[in-house]
Amino acid sequence: MIKTALLFWFALQTISPEATQHLNAGRRAESQQNPDLAVTEYRKVTELAPTFAEGFVNLGQALMERHEYAAATVPLKHALELDASLVPGHQLLGYALLAQGYAAEAIPHLSQVREQGALGIAQVETGQFAEAIPNLQAALLKRPNDPDLLYYLGRAGGLLSKQSIDTLLAAYPDSARARQSLAENYFVLRQMVDAEKEYLSALKLRPDTPNLHLELGQVYAMTSRWPQAEEQFRAESKLNPAMQRRRTG
Repeated sequence: MIKTALLFWFALQTISPEATQHLNAGRRAESQQNPDLAVTEYRKVTELAPTFAEGFVNLGQALMERHEYAAATVPLKHALELDASLVPGHQLLGYALLAQGYAAEAIPHLSQVREQGALGIAQVETGQFAEAIPNLQAALLKRPNDPDLLYYLGRAGGLLSKQSIDTLLAAYPDSARARQSLAENYFVLRQMVDAEKEYLSALKLRPDTPNLHLELGQVYAMTSRWPQAEEQFRAESKLNPAMQRRRTG
């Protein structure tokens, strides 16, 4: 933080007093929540000090305050052309690109500054679900119960699960796990006849697969076939004694 402040102080020494006046006026306008005036003042800064990268960052931020994300990308990109090390420039440009739907373009900028929340969202939008989940989880540690982060974390988990199941069904359609997956979907949809059929197929292929007897027993229980349900629950208990201890403990 101290290093950044010093660098900014040294950068200020390179611009004219007139440019500095407009810079300070822009800051006052921002503090007074007047983004229109801030845009006008920061634009003056960029005209008077065309090599002052921070001026373009300030202009980009002020434009984003007006939700003009496309317009903001222009000065933000130019700021990074002048100084590629500007952390606020990468952060704001990443946000501006993401807000416009350019998630893939936003990722390098958000990665560089470790903006994990926005990075995770961008990764979800580009189908990088496995990479998105740890970033979203890390962001949630800092901002618990953030609705956007919770939504995207749930979406990433669901889509990653679907992606894995789709791969399983495509690569091994006749495997016990594929049959089990289909059965579970049918169970959720309350299509018990189809669920029973798929569970029985899975058991025929791998009768010692954990949870198959338990899940088939639940199908029977849902359809009030209690003797068949009890038979499956007992079979599961023999394969998985720990389950019985958990139920009685």
